[in-house]
Amino acid sequence: MIAGNIDKPLRSLRAALLVPAVALNLLAGLGAAVLAFGNARDSVTLLSSHLHREIAQRVVQKLDSFLSRPPRLLLTHAATLETGQIPFDDPVALRRYFARQISIHDGINSHYLGWPQGGMVGAGTEDGKTYITGTNGPEAGEWRKSWVGPDSTAVGTISALPTFDARQRPWFKRAQEAHGVVWSDIYILFTGQDMALTASMAIRDDQNTLRGVIATDTFLSRIGEFLREIHQNQPGLTFIVDDSEQLVASSSPEPPFIPAAGTTPARRITAATSGNAVMEAAMAALSAQSSGQYMITVAGNRHAIVVQPYVGAPGLSWRVLVAVPEDTYLGSLDAANLRTMLLIAATLCLTAGLGLWLAHGLNRSITAIGAGAQAISEGQLEHRVAVPTVAELAELAHSFNRMADALQQARNEQARHMAEITRAEGDLRHKNEELERSNAELEYFAYVASHDLREPLRNVTSYSTLLGKRLEGRISDDEKEFLGFIHDGGLRMDALVRDLLDFARVGRHGESMAETDFAEVIETARINLRVQMQECGGTITVTTALPVLRAYRRDMVSLIQNLLANALKYRQSDVAPAITVACRRDEEGWHFTITDNGIGLAPGLDYEERIFRLFQRLHQRDQFGGGTGVGLAICKKVVERHGGRIWVTSPGPNQGATLHFSLPDPPPAD
Repeated sequence: MIAGNIDKPLRSLRAALLVPAVALNLLAGLGAAVLAFGNARDSVTLLSSHLHREIAQRVVQKLDSFLSRPPRLLLTHAATLETGQIPFDDPVALRRYFARQISIHDGINSHYLGWPQGGMVGAGTEDGKTYITGTNGPEAGEWRKSWVGPDSTAVGTISALPTFDARQRPWFKRAQEAHGVVWSDIYILFTGQDMALTASMAIRDDQNTLRGVIATDTFLSRIGEFLREIHQNQPGLTFIVDDSEQLVASSSPEPPFIPAAGTTPARRITAATSGNAVMEAAMAALSAQSSGQYMITVAGNRHAIVVQPYVGAPGLSWRVLVAVPEDTYLGSLDAANLRTMLLIAATLCLTAGLGLWLAHGLNRSITAIGAGAQAISEGQLEHRVAVPTVAELAELAHSFNRMADALQQARNEQARHMAEITRAEGDLRHKNEELERSNAELEYFAYVASHDLREPLRNVTSYSTLLGKRLEGRISDDEKEFLGFIHDGGLRMDALVRDLLDFARVGRHGESMAETDFAEVIETARINLRVQMQECGGTITVTTALPVLRAYRRDMVSLIQNLLANALKYRQSDVAPAITVACRRDEEGWHFTITDNGIGLAPGLDYEERIFRLFQRLHQRDQFGGGTGVGLAICKKVVERHGGRIWVTSPGPNQGATLHFSLPDPPPAD
């Protein structure tokens, strides 16, 4: 057996150590490089896809913000006119009002009112200056456009029309034939400097007689400016098309329309014939689906295309397309790959050199020990080696054994820790599964509560009412009272289920934090509570400026509306509700107060804490219009979700109360 080993070809210790080490390092380096290159490319592709979609989502959010303001302003104008704050038949007051709105609401280019007699009055902005427009009165006639002087009077004439009849204008006709806010088609201004959209709404009296049509104009160049801002530091192209595939706006510097030239009228540009190679290729490859992602090749360069639909309102159905060249992300990756290959090659050279040096030193030590052992085996007992003696080698063996014992102990300890980690991971998975199951049960409960529970409750109330009508005159007063109990109980149960759903849905509607104007939130709540305010003669007064904060807007509307409704509800019987809203900055952030002159709270009874608990009522169920005791609990949940707190103070019974809530600035992470 020994002779057989001797007959085999022998290799030097240097070769035995160096060749496998270099080969192993080479294979590991190449494998790691290939894996790293593939993973990096996949990661970059995935990241770029997310970035493209994020750009598209930002554009959609901007469109929502851009196109949601005109309808809100129209409702505000209508409320101002309907309540008589501005007379319908006073052109001077109307011009001043619209001119003031121009200075307040940036982003709206003009506000105006058309009378049923054909006249018109309004104001707008152009080149940073305010102008007024209109006829001499409510009747159709001569129309003029003039700059506004210091005292809100006309200064000079910019343009004029000898005859003007608002009733013949598309914005007037559409609003007159519809209910609510309507949008015009996109059109090119007769001055040729921009494209615009008009939102209009008819105002009618209680007899449904038309009193006028209010409208606003919005220039679409603002959308293009926003798209160009996105691509200042982000290469690529973003453009928006309507259902006819005509351009609405784009990040390219060219306008989305061709101005009039001589007798040739101005016309909009179709994206497929825009002259932009990327835009034309994207439209040519666009499939029938309204959203998705695909690739195109333009002049040998690949571009990723993301399509995002946008439906802002009836009649506004657009698509947002984002095109980004692939080499924007992969070009730097190729350079990084080259650097990685060079680093691997340098590492292999360094490994080979280090292996040669280590093999040489190890070979020299073993040769010296072998020579000493050979000398001792030959009987040269006096021979001593220059390297460690036999005693040193024995100590080395003992050290190795001690190291092996320590390693064995460490491995056992590691195995124990790994077992504990495995058990902990199992417990965590179990808890996650329990949490997912709980969430699923909660969602199922929400479905049952919204459908399977509320539908039978509606049947109970409906059929109890129907049964009472059919048995009229055939049942006793007690039986009628019992039917009334059934009907009232069904209504109360339906209200309780509905309020519980509202409580459970706080924070579950998928909305993201956004800049929220609390003045608009107050106005939205005021509009929603208009009927209640009219019934009780209540007033809401804002005494301080309100901030714009990052928050969940839907939750903020729910919070403010619940607090205002609470103040209207718990009023003194002989006093009209007077509610004051204020806000100030303090050490906690923003401190809001809503003060009323209602029934107040008795001190020392822990009412200040109880009113924010679920199902807590401080009065009999039928007092103050009933209630489920969920409204203020919703308010507390909304405020705490935003990292704030809510509390109440009151001087005493029939002395009113003040509801306080604070919101931190900056808000907690979304």
